[in-house]
Amino acid sequence: MEFEDEFNVEEAPQKLAEAAKLEEPTPQPRDLESLPKEVQDATFARLKYIKWLKQRLIGGWTQKNLAPLIAEMPEFAGQEKPKWRTVAGWHADYIKGEEDIHALIPKHHRKGNRQHAPIQTSSLSLL
Repeated sequence: MEFEDEFNVEEAPQKLAEAAKLEEPTPQPRDLESLPKEVQDATFARLKYIKWLKQRLIGGWTQKNLAPLIAEMPEFAGQEKPKWRTVAGWHADYIKGEEDIHALIPKHHRKGNRQHAPIQTSSLSLL
C-alpha cells in the first residue's frame, strides 16, 4: 500500500479553489410580492412609463425626444409623471438589468447621511 499525503501543499490551494466554486450560492432576486404595496405600485408604474415611452419614442432617450412625450403621457397607478431625466435613468437601469423588473424597484434605502456622526464629548471634560 502506497503512502498518500493528505496535506500535500501543491494540491491544497487548487482543491480549495474548486470547493469554493462549487459552494458559491447564486443569489435569488426578491419576490415583488414580498415588498410593500407602495413599492410594488411604484415599480409597476415605472415599468408602464418606460413601455409607454418606448412604443412612441423616435430616437434616443434625450430631453428633446422625451419632454414632448411626457407632456402627452397619462399618469399610471396614481403616480406623478416623472421628469425626463428620471425616466432616462430608469430606462438605463432597466436595460443594464437585462430588462428585469427588479431593476426598477425604488432604492430609497440607499439614501441618507453616509457620514458618521461626530463623537460627542463633554465640554466640561475638556476644561
